[in-house]
Amino acid sequence: MKRIFVLLMTLVMVLALVGCNHWDVATEDGADMQIAADMTEKAKEYTAPLFREYLKKQSVVDYEITQTNYGFITGNPVVFVVGYQYIVDDSEFLYGYKLKLNENQTFTLLEEGESVGEFILR
Repeated sequence: MKRIFVLLMTLVMVLALVGCNHWDVATEDGADMQIAADMTEKAKEYTAPLFREYLKKQSVVDYEITQTNYGFITGNPVVFVVGYQYIVDDSEFLYGYKLKLNENQTFTLLEEGESVGEFILR
């Protein structure tokens, strides 16, 4: 009976230590995910003037943005994606941007176009 108690206590201690280690990793991953989520908001802010400029080049002055989606794709580097759904003359269009975050907390445009908009909005 004494051996079973000692084995049981040892097992509980091992599981507790493994569980604590797992918690630290999860907390660290969660912090990284929160940072990436916060940066998606900045990515959206970064693309807003780019999108207005795109519409201006297309000679679109009367439009309505009906939806904006944004997020990120995990990887190395993390890719931030922002998509716009908009209406011009009763027709719906999609457009989007893929961005990379630079070391100095600025973005570099990786890709833009209708296919990026479809990727994030459909």
